Amino acid sequence: MVAVGRLIGAHAALTRQLSAQLVAEHGLTLNEFEVLVLLARAPERAMRRVDLAHEVRLTPSGITRLLDRLQAAGLVCKRQCETDARVSYAQLTAAGIAKLEECAPGQAAAAERLLGERFAEDELASLVELLGRLSAPLPEGSATRRPSPPPWVSNRAARRRCPARSRSGAPGSTISNHSSPSDPGGGAGAPSPAQVLTPIWWW
Repeated sequence: MVAVGRLIGAHAALTRQLSAQLVAEHGLTLNEFEVLVLLARAPERAMRRVDLAHEVRLTPSGITRLLDRLQAAGLVCKRQCETDARVSYAQLTAAGIAKLEECAPGQAAAAERLLGERFAEDELASLVELLGRLSAPLPEGSATRRPSPPPWVSNRAARRRCPARSRSGAPGSTISNHSSPSDPGGGAGAPSPAQVLTPIWWW
């Protein structure tokens, strides 16, 4: 769907601009900043590494490398679980809090500027609601709607399933031989905008 392409493109553009500002002004990547924010909001300012990896969408090795960089900078420290030696926590340090307080206002201002220049307040409220709905899990038992395939796919499938039509359109023919300029599929109706998208977005 075109919505998926637009969403991915918008995400890439926003993260590129926000990350460039963070690196230039504070020496942090966007993922590193996100980890500091998550730790600041967590109880005791600590989270399990596996939970951090899930939140920032990194592999176990990826979150390890990221936390190693933050630990080397003194922004986080490693803490072992008291009841399970296999579990380790990342905990925000005083230097990490200071770093977050230093760079958070600029990031918030940049995000507000990037969105505020493009959306009115009511549009932003709608965007928040729609994105929240997209990231939330579907209610149990709810049906998911699968998008229809593009017309060139469905028409080929129909030709494979149906016998050859009669040249005269005699009774018994499965597919009519009459079509109009507005109905190129021979009765399928004009394609909707969603059906004429680039096939790469059909999952």
